[in-house]
Amino acid sequence: MGIYFDYSNIRYNIFVFYLLIGSTSYIIYVIYSNSNIFKYLSISVLLIIYLFSGIKYPITKIYSGIKQNMNYYPEIASIVDTLSEEKNLKAGLAEYWTARVVTMFSKKNIVVNHAYLGSLSPYHFLNRIDNYLYTPKFKDSILIYNFIVYHESIDTSFLISTFGNYEKINCKNHIIIRTRDFTFDKNNLSIILK
Repeated sequence: MGIYFDYSNIRYNIFVFYLLIGSTSYIIYVIYSNSNIFKYLSISVLLIIYLFSGIKYPITKIYSGIKQNMNYYPEIASIVDTLSEEKNLKAGLAEYWTARVVTMFSKKNIVVNHAYLGSLSPYHFLNRIDNYLYTPKFKDSILIYNFIVYHESIDTSFLISTFGNYEKINCKNHIIIRTRDFTFDKNNLSIILK
């Protein structure tokens, strides 16, 4: 699963910790369940493990950590949500990780699909083509894009030749480009300006 240093990632690995805490004494109990000595030994080992884990991580700290992680709101999702009201952002494109984070954690239900930022062509190998064409809630409503999120260099000559003028909004780690409204062609997924 990799090495994660951010506390928000505990939600992906929490069952590993549960397994580590409870499995040792349970395995001892199952192996030696016929012997009363090992039965009591396994129960006491389990209590000792819970006691030490409780001392090292008090319940209030665990509760505040869980509460903080349940209300996780990534910075880029917060920025896009704020700008969606100020700049009338509708739907956008970004590289895979940024797109998924914004779409999953946006509190304004902003859709950001992942695309190749060099050509703005949909990266539909990990996403259905319909997700680029229609809004998620209303399959008959065409999805209209008007921004691009990126944090690396982007070909500005491509943007000028495609959209003409555009607005560049600098954020902390990302740059958001506000473009003219556009959609994708159903047949070849090319950009159609509105």
